[in-house]
Amino acid sequence: MESESTPLLLHPHQSGLLPWDLRRSRIAGGVILLTLTLERLAFYALVTNLLVFLTKGRPDYDSWSTDQAITAVLVFVGLSYFSALLGGWLSDALLGRFWAIFAGFSAYILGYALLAALANNSFTFLGCDRSKISDNPSPCVAHVYVILVTIGLGVGVVKANIPPFGAEQVRYGGSESMRKFFNWYYWCINVGSVIGVGALSYVEQEMPNGFFWAFVSAVICLVLALVVFCLARPYYLIHRPTGSLLTNILQIIVEGICGRFRQRHTLQSSPIFGFYRNRPRNPNRRSPSWLDYAKIRYGGSHHDSAVEDVKRLTAIILLFICLVPYWLVFFQIETGFQAQGVHLDVGLAKQKNAFQ
Repeated sequence: MESESTPLLLHPHQSGLLPWDLRRSRIAGGVILLTLTLERLAFYALVTNLLVFLTKGRPDYDSWSTDQAITAVLVFVGLSYFSALLGGWLSDALLGRFWAIFAGFSAYILGYALLAALANNSFTFLGCDRSKISDNPSPCVAHVYVILVTIGLGVGVVKANIPPFGAEQVRYGGSESMRKFFNWYYWCINVGSVIGVGALSYVEQEMPNGFFWAFVSAVICLVLALVVFCLARPYYLIHRPTGSLLTNILQIIVEGICGRFRQRHTLQSSPIFGFYRNRPRNPNRRSPSWLDYAKIRYGGSHHDSAVEDVKRLTAIILLFICLVPYWLVFFQIETGFQAQGVHLDVGLAKQKNAFQ
């Protein structure tokens, strides 16, 4: 295929070779799943303990108020999801998926390393000293948000590109290969989240200077993930960037709006506009929508199929809007539920005759 820089699919006239290398596909898919597991471990180790880190830290540290910590967690989680749009655009239009994942991991590791340094109170030379009580109700605000933005951008870019990149490695094995890959894909997410939430949470809250050592462990996992991911590059099927669908969608919307405005302005300035306005309408004739003016036959520059795909996107957006209430509740796991949990009396079972 002409768009492949490392072709694994060979042309039919090349005799004596298999058209698809099963061994390479399995190695590439396995490495991507291992990379995903380590990345999810680091992500959930942070997102489930960030509120506790900001409001608690070490006992001798100044801390944030609960409301400010919840805001920081929501900003981080929201950015990690919205930046997936940026990650998709980078891979489709500029870098390709392999280099987009590499760039995302680089930002991810940089931000996490800075977070580990912050947990160890290593930014005193930048005016961030969390080891003493001060009049500032939320110390190191600028430092924390710069770190969270860096990590959030890295998370979004990686999140947007790992699933399609993995699918590209196995899709030529047929629907069964795709099904098996994504079955293992979600198992790896769960395994990474269990280790991140369980093991690293224990380290963060039970060991001396636990947040620092847990963040360092997460950095090591991310570095290992990036190294393994890069070492397997000879086994990957890598496509060159061919243009972003997001850019095409925006162009269609802009052309539709401009075409509709231009058509209305042209008709109103025409001396025969009144004649056509007073003519009886044909009930069987369907008037074009504003998006249709992006089609070639209406003066636009896009094929009918591309414009019709954008029209169908409206139904998908409505479906996503219906999921908003679910995610509003789900994200309380990292914020509101924890803020409530730290005020619960969890020592009831240790009290004698507590349940009698």
